[in-house]
Amino acid sequence: MEETTKYRHTYISPDACTFGDYGGAGTVGKSNVRVILKMADDEEWETDHIGYQQWDRIGGRYEWDTDNGDVYEGDDPPKVVLLTGAYGSHTIWLLECPETADIIASLSDYPLLDEDDHSAQECEDETEAWDSWIRSDLMGHVDDEHPAHGWEDSKLFAAYRAAMETENEYPVHETGGCYVNVARIKDAFVESLKGGEI
Repeated sequence: MEETTKYRHTYISPDACTFGDYGGAGTVGKSNVRVILKMADDEEWETDHIGYQQWDRIGGRYEWDTDNGDVYEGDDPPKVVLLTGAYGSHTIWLLECPETADIIASLSDYPLLDEDDHSAQECEDETEAWDSWIRSDLMGHVDDEHPAHGWEDSKLFAAYRAAMETENEYPVHETGGCYVNVARIKDAFVESLKGGEI
């Protein structure tokens, strides 16, 4: 965990509360960030969303005014600060206070706040990869005359999942998204399309 002083208060950034295309905690970080933001919204905590450079300038030689014009020199600074930057970088900083103490303690013991949300995050990343490139890469190995080119997406996705199971292959969730070894499953995918049984 990192610690810093901003707005004249102590802020903590757990290691598993950052992610981006080239680093961070991957889907664990994505899940933790959105779980914390939802919690902050539900509890109506003061939250700021600013850039990394703005954050760096707070407490330095020049005080950076946030969007609401308040540099939080009083007793009510934001409890959650979300930093965003280039290459999809996101980092959460939490005000050290009674409201955030359980989150900080939990993440010091185990890097994941919500197993169900993390599973959902991985499914979302896989679906995004399917829509973006997996489907088209797999269908590139299917004969142009095969009726599967006219099938509904759900049927093709089921064939893809069946091929993954056949080859004992699993999606790899990386910092920049989800990777699937299409070369390894392409033959099983084509085989699963035969007869349209999927």
